[in-house]
Amino acid sequence: MCKEGILFNFGVNLIMNSNQTKLIMKTKLLKKITVLLALVALSTTRAQTTTFDTGLDGWAVDFGDGTHSTLSHNDAEGTDGAIVLDRITDNANFGIKGTAVVVNIDADVKKGIRIRFKNLTGGTTFRIGGTNGDGTVLKNNSGGNIDLPISGTTDYETAYFDLSSYTLWKGDLTKIWFGVRGSAPDASGQDFFLDEIEFITVPTATYSEFTRDPGFEDEDAVTGLGIGWEPDTKSYGSAGISTDEAHSGTNSMAYTFTDNQAGWWAIDNATAVTYDPGYSAGTMITTTIWVKSSVAREYKVFIGYLLDEIAKGGSQKTVALEDATSWQQLTFSYSIPAEESFTTAKTRISIPTVGSGFVNGNVLYVDDLVTTFTTEVRLSNEVNVLEGLQIYPNPASEIVNISAEAGSRISLSNLAGATVRSLEATSGTSSVSVSDLPSGIYIVTVVSEGKTAVSKLVIK
Repeated sequence: MCKEGILFNFGVNLIMNSNQTKLIMKTKLLKKITVLLALVALSTTRAQTTTFDTGLDGWAVDFGDGTHSTLSHNDAEGTDGAIVLDRITDNANFGIKGTAVVVNIDADVKKGIRIRFKNLTGGTTFRIGGTNGDGTVLKNNSGGNIDLPISGTTDYETAYFDLSSYTLWKGDLTKIWFGVRGSAPDASGQDFFLDEIEFITVPTATYSEFTRDPGFEDEDAVTGLGIGWEPDTKSYGSAGISTDEAHSGTNSMAYTFTDNQAGWWAIDNATAVTYDPGYSAGTMITTTIWVKSSVAREYKVFIGYLLDEIAKGGSQKTVALEDATSWQQLTFSYSIPAEESFTTAKTRISIPTVGSGFVNGNVLYVDDLVTTFTTEVRLSNEVNVLEGLQIYPNPASEIVNISAEAGSRISLSNLAGATVRSLEATSGTSSVSVSDLPSGIYIVTVVSEGKTAVSKLVIK
């Protein structure tokens, strides 16, 4: 909630001569306090959400001389009206300052912004500026502008901006403005429409590697704020949070099918994780996911990745009919190919609806995503590297064969560093059972005569 300060300073220096007089005065005082509280509540509500139903609500172009942009209100746009930004130059922006509409927006609490907009302009960037509680101009952590991507639209869409990582987004804002930048000026009728703006509390960020809210424990992650996940909701289904089914915790993500199944449904993490430095060729990305169906039907699940906003990798797994209605863990792996790298990453869950054959009312539950990175292991002292290590099959599910001379020490450890297998090789090839080990990535280490070989093993 926004910070509120209500000071009642009143004095009563009257001598009451009867209980009736006291009762009348108490009644009048309560009425005054009730009215004052109602006015404060109205101001607080306006400070959080503005719908522009009747006019500009105090908003104006920040450069008021009209040379960069004009701002107007259109009753026919939006739900019940919207403000319209007509860009004359790329510096077009609009905002509000020093009025009851935005005063007391607490940026220490309200770390997110939700807008409902239509963008008919060539603008691809939504710039956020203003003045924070210290009187400092809002900038990003490096001192530059806060520039967030937006898309061109033909109808109204909702976008969420998570500002929790910006250190200057703090205190009671005294001014805030927004710019729509890129490819200005626009042709006649190519305007930016703002139907609604709301300052919101952002759910706590919980990550399993780059998968945000991997257990779907934030109830608003799909259905409300949309900051955790963005579902590609189409006519053949919709996504939401289920509190009835969970592999662990209290929630899972529930995808409910309709009878119009015409393609693929997908859900992506809305906010990418940035890595500096990034990851390059040879990096192995492995994701495990738990799934369950409401009906006994063989179905397919696809896990992929958005690396630098480009769809990469991914693979498809099938859940058998006899396993459909119980929680099953699936493992997906992708190795970054040569000459490629990435610095930002999101997780994507997809369901090929045609191949899965779900019908109206069927539900698929998803829970507990765990993603890990494994980079190529290199030893600094090359003279101590044991050459010729071979592991097959890889990935493995039952038995893995490891080439090692008799007397070599072989160990198999998980990514947490715990040793799960340890043995001494008795011949040139040792066969190790892995059927009881959880799916995931493991590290195989072979030591022989002071030399060491290390390699990755995927257990599926």
